[in-house]
Amino acid sequence: MNINLHDLIDAVIQLGYSEKNILPEPKRYPRKKDCWVVSGRLRVELADKEGNPVVSSILTKEALLVKIAQVIPAMASRKQRNEEFEKFRKLELERRQIAEKQAGGAQAAVGGKGKKK
Repeated sequence: MNINLHDLIDAVIQLGYSEKNILPEPKRYPRKKDCWVVSGRLRVELADKEGNPVVSSILTKEALLVKIAQVIPAMASRKQRNEEFEKFRKLELERRQIAEKQAGGAQAAVGGKGKKK
């Protein structure tokens, strides 16, 4: 499931950054069709004005991305959303199977599959 801006903000806060170090930007990508649904860019200040790291264990952007990737799967909100998505996916699969069975029965009653010769 896709990660949204709120997941990223929650993960960065869990890593020890304060809200003053997190700058969400309302960016969108108009070339994509779903761009108006997914939005946002997140800027994180890794160092303060004196050049000291805000979180001592995270010195680079790459280190921040690795830490975020470790934190996001363990987040409670993320797990709940994944469980809801799985329930929806199972219901959708069951609905499709029922529809296929009904369509298969209708084709057999009409006289089979394919074109007439």
